[in-house]
Amino acid sequence: RLFDPAYCRNQLDAIFDNTPTKMNRETCGMWISPFDQIAKIQREKVLFVIHAWNVGLEIRREVLKLRNLREDVFIETR
Repeated sequence: RLFDPAYCRNQLDAIFDNTPTKMNRETCGMWISPFDQIAKIQREKVLFVIHAWNVGLEIRREVLKLRNLREDVFIETR
């Protein structure tokens, strides 16, 4: 376990990553899913929180290739 879930105050619905060494690992009590699984999200509106600020634009472009819905919102952390 990378982090103790007790220290993770904000619960996310899912975590996605395209780094092979991170896939199917656990963090904050959640499993990291392969990035291409974003295409399978069935919700009408999704808030994507991008923590990798240095490649935020690239990540946003990749998400839009998989799921290009006008209602989705992106937030980048700094």
